[in-house]
Amino acid sequence: MTGREVRGVLCLDTPDDPGFGLAEVPQPSADLLARALVGWQRFALTAREVSDE
Repeated sequence: MTGREVRGVLCLDTPDDPGFGLAEVPQPSADLLARALVGWQRFALTAREVSDE
């Protein structure tokens, strides 16, 4: 790959493959999503309590 500057914008020459450089992103586990939901619910309750004071 080579870089070239065109009107102040860096451009990279890449292969014509549209998937070039893309990697599959792993999905979060069900356990992680459940813990995140509990955390958001706890945060929402705390934020509501602070605004009521």
